[in-house]
Amino acid sequence: MPCLSERQREVFLALGEGLSTREIASRLAISEHTVKLHITNILQILGLTSRLQVGLVAFAYEAGCLSGCDSCRLGPRSAS
Repeated sequence: MPCLSERQREVFLALGEGLSTREIASRLAISEHTVKLHITNILQILGLTSRLQVGLVAFAYEAGCLSGCDSCRLGPRSAS
């Protein structure tokens, strides 16, 4: 089961904050096209079908609502 790369994880968490593609690109100093490619890959890895689903999962993940995610495809949670 593949894990998110560090950059994919950054995009994933930014989606959980509700950032737009443009805002994510600006924050990470990458192109909007690259952000969209990362989102496409995240959807595939996590088996989701929409950007909204990714954002909701990321929000729940950061809020600690998903149990057992230290070993899942999302990778370890940050100690925030």
